[in-house]
Amino acid sequence: MQERLIKIISPEYRANIYGDTEIEFYCHDAERVELYSQKPPHDLNISSNGAKELIAAVKLDNYSGSAVFHAEDFPNGPILIKLSAYGSNGEHIDDCYLQLYNRNGVAWKTNLANAPVNPVTHGMKITFEDDFSDSELSVTRQGLNGVKYASAKPDVWEGGEFGYSFFASKESQYNPFELVDGTYLRITTKYLSDYNDTGGWGRKSSTGFISSIGVDGSGFHTKSGRQYFEARLLLGPNPGGWPAFWTLTSNNYAARISEFKGEPCDELDILEGYMAWPYHYAINCHPWGEKNPARELGREKHLGHWANVDNQNFNFINLNMGFHIFAVLITEETTHYYCDNIEVWSHPTLPLSYELGNFFMINGGTSDHDEAKMDNPSGFRRYGDECHMYIDWVRVWES
Repeated sequence: MQERLIKIISPEYRANIYGDTEIEFYCHDAERVELYSQKPPHDLNISSNGAKELIAAVKLDNYSGSAVFHAEDFPNGPILIKLSAYGSNGEHIDDCYLQLYNRNGVAWKTNLANAPVNPVTHGMKITFEDDFSDSELSVTRQGLNGVKYASAKPDVWEGGEFGYSFFASKESQYNPFELVDGTYLRITTKYLSDYNDTGGWGRKSSTGFISSIGVDGSGFHTKSGRQYFEARLLLGPNPGGWPAFWTLTSNNYAARISEFKGEPCDELDILEGYMAWPYHYAINCHPWGEKNPARELGREKHLGHWANVDNQNFNFINLNMGFHIFAVLITEETTHYYCDNIEVWSHPTLPLSYELGNFFMINGGTSDHDEAKMDNPSGFRRYGDECHMYIDWVRVWES
């Protein structure tokens, strides 16, 4: 039996396009395919998330079809086209996401100069910002000697690992980082069929990770008090993908953990994406450690929420269809989470996150929750052997 999955004939996934581009596709048992993409508002309002625009509704001929994408009307840079296939009885058969890089198109919302400001930051000061416009990314595995980022979780000296992709270093043959057009940091998650995982996990893919502090605690973290972290991200379509934007309290680095074993910390997961389900994402908070003061207040260890973005509030731009701004505001009483400056959840503040300050991390990844299914057509490798995540900018405010 043939798979009822949409196959892209041309262009190739993640290809550069420069104007009118013909999209060719095939889907067994399908009668029609609808194509959508994120279109900027006519006035280029940076507070708007644009609109889910119908590109074409195509009736297939022998399960094959094509449509012309007028790229100059859509955002410049990385973009996504969603293809939805339907059968003769109108039943939904499959969705497919074609990621491309639009070399023409409309300049909209890109870079910090064009970033909307969340009103909740009124009265606060920016203490960190990066729009990845430097000529070279300042990062090493451990984040030592004055570099801006560590490329692995800094809670152990050798760099912490999790998931079914290992965190590759910039200086390695698997370098996952690339600065693109003086505008984006691109993190590539890549399938490696011949990779021998010396860690013994059986991992077959690499990805990238940045932490704002190193294993010795150097780098950036907030101080105590009111704090606001935000990042504009395009996560990249990949059913096995597990991208994240998150914080840990400033005491959670290898040098301090070595000295003060078992010291408690707080974790705030601003975004935890399970990309097989792009209509929503997970938000979580974790007070780690038996002596964490949150436990004395009766707060749950694993408190979480699913934030739905495939709705009118976000103009039906799901996680696979375009950029979103993910953010958290920590106040003394309540911690609030935002997507595109719209509040999506809140919970009572975990005391350490307010009292100690926090550092941030952003990473690609492959989920260890469903074992990635890398060789399954509906799993990691459906869109080829790699996935591109883009960071437009990251910014932090404090009182």
